[in-house]
Amino acid sequence: MTNNNISVQSDDLYTPIKEIEIPKDWIRIDDEGYFICPECENKVQPNISSEEGIVPANLADIFEDLEKYPNKIIYAICPVCGMEYEFKKIGGVLYLKPSALEK
Repeated sequence: MTNNNISVQSDDLYTPIKEIEIPKDWIRIDDEGYFICPECENKVQPNISSEEGIVPANLADIFEDLEKYPNKIIYAICPVCGMEYEFKKIGGVLYLKPSALEK
């Protein structure tokens, strides 16, 4: 069973570490950049839609964008089944939140 809590240190050194509960339907992207899509059950790297079409996601760029703009919506796509997700960053970790958009 996976613990869906993560401890996060704020930027303010006087504020104690707080524990944030990660929603159960969010999917963690592992250290190698993979996630297991609950729709098709494949271990894959997320894709994104770009000007060049559907391409592998540059996770470093996405992490940096979400660091600067935490409310920015960046969509991810499972390369096998086409399921759509939103990238989320919490405590230095990227997650995928199931998107409200239809496949």
